Amino acid sequence: MICLRLNLSSKTFVFDTDCLFTFFYVKCENVLLNLLNKIVIPLQVYKEISRMGFKDKIDYLINKQKATRYVFDISSEEAFLYLEMTNETEMEKIKVIGFGEAACIAYAKVNNAILCSNNLKDITFYIDKYKLKYLTTADIFCMLRDNKLMDDLEIEKCWAKMKSKVFLPNETFYDYYNENKDLYIIRLFNI
Repeated sequence: MICLRLNLSSKTFVFDTDCLFTFFYVKCENVLLNLLNKIVIPLQVYKEISRMGFKDKIDYLINKQKATRYVFDISSEEAFLYLEMTNETEMEKIKVIGFGEAACIAYAKVNNAILCSNNLKDITFYIDKYKLKYLTTADIFCMLRDNKLMDDLEIEKCWAKMKSKVFLPNETFYDYYNENKDLYIIRLFNI
């Protein structure tokens, strides 16, 4: 096992809707904020999460300067990449994905940020193409445990509640952690 406490203070994390939703749904966004200093929410994700009933929560984080809402400049590299990922094309090796995922990937690519998303089916193509660093909800829980920001019981309660709404790779966090405890290190550092 790779055992280290990571200093993430200089890293920027860009959150897709699905990953942000999981933490809002179980009401543990505050521990997320204790782990990650720089959270970016692209406008597309902001709109999606607001429609899901979490507008007050996301606005609170932004107003308290715990997260930043990001809007692409129309002529930016992010905007170009976003359009490439969200529009049908006859070009080979282009996979069309959702607006939130595309915005996060574009931001992560241009700004060397860490992508936080659970939608691996849609994003793996671009993770590989752009060599992106990324985390899932399960990885973040491993980090919370390893950095002693949540104990196993707290995480198991959150995990069980999340399982009722979203796909998680194992029945319990304990099982996931024992099988994958070093996976987030590999994803963060592309080892």
